[in-house]
Amino acid sequence: MTVTHSIIIPTKDRPALLLRAVRSACQGQGADCEILVIDDMSLLPAAQVLKDLPEFESGRVRVLRDVRAAGVSAARNTGIAAARGRLIFFLDDDDALQPGYCDRIAAGPAQHCDYGFSAYRLIRSDGTIMVPRARFATGAIPPDAPLRKQLCGMGMGFWIHRRVVEETGPFDTGLQINEDTDFVCRLIDRNKRGWYEASPGVDIYQH
Repeated sequence: MTVTHSIIIPTKDRPALLLRAVRSACQGQGADCEILVIDDMSLLPAAQVLKDLPEFESGRVRVLRDVRAAGVSAARNTGIAAARGRLIFFLDDDDALQPGYCDRIAAGPAQHCDYGFSAYRLIRSDGTIMVPRARFATGAIPPDAPLRKQLCGMGMGFWIHRRVVEETGPFDTGLQINEDTDFVCRLIDRNKRGWYEASPGVDIYQH
């Protein structure tokens, strides 16, 4: 299988939520997209949780078990190193991708920007859905935009070219919080071109 883009899902001890996340990554994305789950030493191994998925049996979903149990930054770095796609997406294990989001980014914005993120739908614990106000119109992020609007979490449909990660450096494993803020700040500091998708690319579940 030719892989053009990879979805990296770090996980630890959330089997039911992980299954939902992986299914969302499988559904509505093209066959040239791989899903790479990095298991941060979950008590119930992620491979056991996902073993009955056809995509796991076919090899489209791969699981790496990180025996260091070193946290989410290390897990993301492990995923980046193992990913076969030139374009990398991140998904948290308790969220879900919108169908077609990765393919849409790969076919358009990724052709002329270095990284990007999207609006999202917030699924509250009572099942109601809220869509926060979009930060920008769909398009390249203005370089003079306020910094707070340019910052995002990896759970916000974040994507990046592998070459850009290689230029900017990996996630800082010494940070226990705000590691994603640090990562995006380094991209901005290096004048990397960012893209914002005003249509939600991911569902973030409140729990």
